Amino acid sequence: MIYEFDNEQNPKGHRLHRFQISRGVCQPPGGGGQSPEAWLQDRLFENPDLLLAGDVDPLFHEFRPLAKELLLDGGTRAIDLFGISPLGGVVLVEVKLGRNSEARREIVAQALEYAGALRRLGYDGLERQLLGQRSGVLTPSGPATIYEAVGAPAGIDPAAFAEAVDHNLHLGRVLLILALDTVPPSLRLLVDDLRALPGLPFEIGIVEIGCYRGDVPGRFFMTPRLMHRMKSVERNIVRIDEARSVIVTEATSDAGRRTLTEEDFFRELAQVDPSLPERLRTCLAELEQLGVWTDCRSMLAVRGPTREGQAVALAYVERNGSVTISPARPALIDAGLGDKLKAYLMSVAGAIGGQAMIDENPWNWKVKVNGRNPRVSDLVAVSQPWASAIAALLE
Repeated sequence: MIYEFDNEQNPKGHRLHRFQISRGVCQPPGGGGQSPEAWLQDRLFENPDLLLAGDVDPLFHEFRPLAKELLLDGGTRAIDLFGISPLGGVVLVEVKLGRNSEARREIVAQALEYAGALRRLGYDGLERQLLGQRSGVLTPSGPATIYEAVGAPAGIDPAAFAEAVDHNLHLGRVLLILALDTVPPSLRLLVDDLRALPGLPFEIGIVEIGCYRGDVPGRFFMTPRLMHRMKSVERNIVRIDEARSVIVTEATSDAGRRTLTEEDFFRELAQVDPSLPERLRTCLAELEQLGVWTDCRSMLAVRGPTREGQAVALAYVERNGSVTISPARPALIDAGLGDKLKAYLMSVAGAIGGQAMIDENPWNWKVKVNGRNPRVSDLVAVSQPWASAIAALLE
């Protein structure tokens, strides 16, 4: 349940009552018979943080919705919401009502078709498709390219960004988010079974969007729950007041660790350098005494616990040996860890002969080597200095 408080001084709160999205409910003033699915789709398009894509995999963090009802294969298939992250991760969103029987039977089959159609299009074909999309953000008055619309990180030029999107499409680094007002148990069980299948061409996340109404007419709240193996975490709460929406709070919680493809990860890493898996495993084993752990989705995330009770991402290792070292997050800055995070970046950069990129936006804080991401071989070669930098950050 959720309670709303008028101010910090008044201890008396108001319980918010959850309601189901249905025709005639939650219509905007003067709304002209919009379907419940379309109503929910519009709010997710304007508030993509509700979809928690970055919690499923950091590759999809801060993805930008680019189109609603994106047509594929000559207009025979339409993706409810389509977006791309600054790192080139492709996100597909299917918006359904839990009571809709289609949610249980056809969503995954549709997603398989979408993934194949996107792979056939490639980056250039996808951009042409988006330019001709009425419900998209590319032109006439918006950005003219996917690169401009998404806002790729500094140092990634348009060609490199296009290559990253093509690469992710080819490897199946596509995230399918199933967004529903209620998640039927049968759908969760089905997706849990699919996650265990080898060679599944996309990641799957299920997000349940809860709607709550208080005492003020026309105002309601939406809060998402991300389902991981029947577990859930609550993150952002978005208040909707007529046409305006703001994030009013952000909670942090451990989504639960998943190690679905660690064996495959190290097998692919060995293709880069046969010695890397053993060297990395040795390094990670030494870091375990600091409380460091790993989880593996499309890449290997190295994480550790701070004294303040926060989990911090120390590094993201890709299967091609590239490493992203970008640990700063707003919640960590708010917890007073800004100076420690800067010191960590500078220590790691100094150890591997790189540069600590630090500006006013913590999301841009990272380590680079000659303008590129470091390699995992760089880190394992300086395992002791890296361990010392981690210990200083976590102490």
